[in-house]
Amino acid sequence: DKYKRKIQYLADKKIITKYFKDSAKKKILDYGFGNEIFIRLFKGKKYGFEFVKKEKYKKDFTFLENNEIKKKKFDLIILRGVIEHIPNFKEILNILTKSVKKNGFLFITATPNTSSLSFKLNNKKFNQNHPLHLVHFNHINLANYFLKKNFFNLETAFQYYETPYQNYSMDFKNLKKNKKTHPPAVGNMLTMVFKKLV
Repeated sequence: DKYKRKIQYLADKKIITKYFKDSAKKKILDYGFGNEIFIRLFKGKKYGFEFVKKEKYKKDFTFLENNEIKKKKFDLIILRGVIEHIPNFKEILNILTKSVKKNGFLFITATPNTSSLSFKLNNKKFNQNHPLHLVHFNHINLANYFLKKNFFNLETAFQYYETPYQNYSMDFKNLKKNKKTHPPAVGNMLTMVFKKLV
């Protein structure tokens, strides 16, 4: 629901703004911006890519195609709930990593994580299995991938208790039964902050 999602957006923003100093001078790209709500929590100049372009955007928001992203540099690139949907992942990430300024940030959040208890118990019942989730990741393979692209992993978080989706009494029972699609649990979702050092 919209209320829970807003709470989650604020929790996600709290993590990245420990490192990224948001200001009107900064350039921010939200790759896969969806409903635009998350990027609108930031003060910086707003750019975005989405797989389906709308006819109109507000004046403070610039829609970019992949070939336009290549020509710009950003202080922060956000990938919220999107990398698992990208069919040409390596090609797109190659564009995005080159488009982050030196000492800029790349923020991945709301991403399914295969290094979780739910996935290990029964990957067929993992609650993030979805036809539109084309690739699954974990914090190890992502940290290794971005290290090769000159990004250092400043923080990795497995948000659960601080999210509006947790209900540990019920989630415990459902996870222990292991009979149906696994419930929300620690480790199911991944958040990572990367800084470009070279």
